[in-house]
Amino acid sequence: LCDVNEQGEVVVDLRMKTSVPGLYAAGDVRIEAAKQVVCAAADGATAAVDIIEYLQ
Repeated sequence: LCDVNEQGEVVVDLRMKTSVPGLYAAGDVRIEAAKQVVCAAADGATAAVDIIEYLQ
């Protein structure tokens, strides 16, 4: 469905956007994830801000 790397992690940009318009990935499933809950929450917040802009 969207681009992944050799490890199966989802490729995203700095706003957590995937290669599929309107599809976001955050937390442990994305590339270069820190594997920490606080970082996953920050990823979610980053994605949420961009999703709001995308929907408007």
